[in-house]
Amino acid sequence: MNEITTLCGVMGCAIIYSTFDNHPEIWPSPPELTCVLDRFMESPKAEREKYIMDQKIFLGRHVSWSSNVLERERKKN
Repeated sequence: MNEITTLCGVMGCAIIYSTFDNHPEIWPSPPELTCVLDRFMESPKAEREKYIMDQKIFLGRHVSWSSNVLERERKKN
């Protein structure tokens, strides 16, 4: 997360849950997490929805992108 936020010049945070630990790991820190989430929640709903992504959405987009690449390659061949 540190490298992503530094390279992209954006604010970011991560909450990582583990099956082995009852307490989530929070990066960078709980107060900074609150600051990032407050700023995110203050933005318009339409703007927020552009950046929300779970595994299902991520994989769906990746499958769609891969299908497009495959189709382009089929047409070239």
